[in-house]
Amino acid sequence: MNGVERGAASDRLAGGERVDVEVGLECTHERFDLILAMDKSNRAGLLGLARTPAQRGKIRMLREFDPQRDDLEVPDPWYGGQSDFEQTYQIIERSVRGLLEALERGEV
Repeated sequence: MNGVERGAASDRLAGGERVDVEVGLECTHERFDLILAMDKSNRAGLLGLARTPAQRGKIRMLREFDPQRDDLEVPDPWYGGQSDFEQTYQIIERSVRGLLEALERGEV
């Protein structure tokens, strides 16, 4: 469906469609205006799949929009405790609110 291969490593996109993150991201670079990475490793992978400067320009770090950022990476809480998950949730919520505000101002 949508011309996107399906594989073991897949994620849900807005609208519930699934895309193979290894193959479908090349297609994703054309379909979306903004692609957000959570950490530098994600960003490097996304940049590696981008074929043009325009595609590379769509890739941003989520925390660029966090007004309280002290780092551009969203920390992975997996090996931490409940407080680590709460901290990561708060970072994501602030970042998404900041993104929405930037969109409303026409900055993105």
